[in-house]
Amino acid sequence: MTTRTRLGIEQLESRLVPTARPNFVFILADDLDAESVRSMPRLQALLADQGTTFTSAYVTNPLCCPSNVSILTGQYSHNHQILHNVPPQGGFQKFVDLRTDGDPATLGDENTLATWLQDAGYLTGRVGKYLVGYPEDSTYVPPGWDDWFGTYGGAPGYYNYGVNDNGTVIRFGDRPEDYSTDVLAARVVSFLDRAELNDDQPFFALFAPSAPHAQGTPNGPPIPAPRHLGTFAGVQAPRPPSFDEADVSDKPPHLRNLPPLTPAQVAAIDRQYQARLESLQALDEGVASIVEALAARGELENTYVVFTSDNGYFLGQHRILQGKGEVYEESIRVPLVVRGPGVRAGVTVDHLVTNIDFAPTVAELAAAPAGRETDGRSLAPLFAGDVPPNQWRSDFLVEIYRNPPMQPGAPGFALHTRHEVYVEYADGFREMYDLRTDPFQLRNLAADTDPARLQALSDRLRVLVASRGDSARANPPAARVESVVVNDGSAQRSAVQSLTVTFDRQVTIGPGSFELRRRDGAPVALAVAASVLDGRTVAVLTFTGPGVVGGSLADGNYALTVRGDRTEDLLGQELDGDGDGTAGGDRSDAFFRLYGDGDGDRDVDLRDLGRFLTTFGRRAGDPGYLAYLDVDGDDRVGLLDLFAFADRLGTALQP
Repeated sequence: MTTRTRLGIEQLESRLVPTARPNFVFILADDLDAESVRSMPRLQALLADQGTTFTSAYVTNPLCCPSNVSILTGQYSHNHQILHNVPPQGGFQKFVDLRTDGDPATLGDENTLATWLQDAGYLTGRVGKYLVGYPEDSTYVPPGWDDWFGTYGGAPGYYNYGVNDNGTVIRFGDRPEDYSTDVLAARVVSFLDRAELNDDQPFFALFAPSAPHAQGTPNGPPIPAPRHLGTFAGVQAPRPPSFDEADVSDKPPHLRNLPPLTPAQVAAIDRQYQARLESLQALDEGVASIVEALAARGELENTYVVFTSDNGYFLGQHRILQGKGEVYEESIRVPLVVRGPGVRAGVTVDHLVTNIDFAPTVAELAAAPAGRETDGRSLAPLFAGDVPPNQWRSDFLVEIYRNPPMQPGAPGFALHTRHEVYVEYADGFREMYDLRTDPFQLRNLAADTDPARLQALSDRLRVLVASRGDSARANPPAARVESVVVNDGSAQRSAVQSLTVTFDRQVTIGPGSFELRRRDGAPVALAVAASVLDGRTVAVLTFTGPGVVGGSLADGNYALTVRGDRTEDLLGQELDGDGDGTAGGDRSDAFFRLYGDGDGDRDVDLRDLGRFLTTFGRRAGDPGYLAYLDVDGDDRVGLLDLFAFADRLGTALQP
């Protein structure tokens, strides 16, 4: 076990991990968009209400085969090398062959979450779909799985399918009892029965049904169970602003010429949506049967139950009739609900989480050392709610590869930050969307964005495209305040007429980024003028309103606060205001303003200075707060400064 993993387990033990090592049931739906889980009442009651829902969960390559391998390895596609569903870029056989290609850097199916858990003493089982291209009638069982019930082909459908049952090929027909979701869910319960025979051994079960994937075709409507036919009759597919997008002229070339949807196509989308919701009802019942089985065997409180999907799905958004494989939210955003020991109940969180996080999470909680350098990070700290969003992941990579002519368009890479999506395609086309103002990605801002910002996003994207492990997990350093200068550094520092705040790079200053207050809490209104000099943002703050005479502050003790949550660098990261190495937090700088008659004798003299120093517990030579009295510019406050001060005020030094 590595030091990193051991420390993580010790830190989590008291709040997450019970005395016995936890169990895991991982439920992986197929082509399920993030919103349709609302139609699954049992999932909502048994998992969402009893666990945590992640509202910003994504996949890093929106196709089933690469997404499945990312789930098993914790790696981006460019690291595990399964780029697509089919050869030569991906598929079942490529994953098998990677272990024999002679390159020690390319690990295949002999090194996955299943082998890590098996080596750590877990009973492992996989039920349902595996990888596209898993050959019909194969008896091959990938390493690491103690119990294997794998359907063939990557899209087996709901009837007339075959299964490799631990090396024995069995066939199912078209009877109601052959409905695949029911058969597979029952097999998961059977696996739980087997696990119960050795109660001391923890288990990991991965359940991968077909729902709501199409029946045997790349995309299209699924087949609901007979008992659910008509349950959602007349339902209409969602009509967000991106549905049948009015203007796609700013989209990539392969989407730009898509015609508007016809009435017949819209009707077909509605029918497909109805079938998808109806197919999910059997899966919803399967979720309930698994949770009930865990409860009946006394394992529920010691089991993490995870529900998610391998990718999202289009239903008319951006004029895309159906499918996935694009960078847009409908394709890459997925549902994610987790229930388990120490996981907060009935909570939603919006931290950026991805499918490359699943393997590191399970490995850490199970104390199973990972056999690969993962790109993801453990989600365990989020279960307990200990990590603010601005101290979590700030961005991730989306990889798009193509299989022409079936899949048109240029390959591309996208940088997805907390608020923005920046895309570079191999043909040179770029996209840029601000999800805060345009959550449906209707307006491509690439042509209107500050070139410096685009370059910063492009530089970060290239880091992730070439990343290996730590470089992908780590956030880029956040911007900091480089200096705060009182009165622009002029000689007459006691007359505070402005402040200059210099950042260590170019930043975006939002409303309320700066707050200036007197010691008594009274605010001072600020006017902000920002410019960029040598790649750094310089903000000059001047004063208006009560307590300001001739542009100069009144006597007193002041504090300037730079708000970390309202100041962003060009990557959209919040300012590292408190200097702790992570985004967020505020920076505060205190200073005094002395240019008045402190003792009320109608004369400004040394007594006023002495009174001021005594009041604030300072000495004339102290650095820091009184640095603005360095009249002669020698970086210290000394006797020469006092004489210069007195001379400038036209008063004599008095004892």
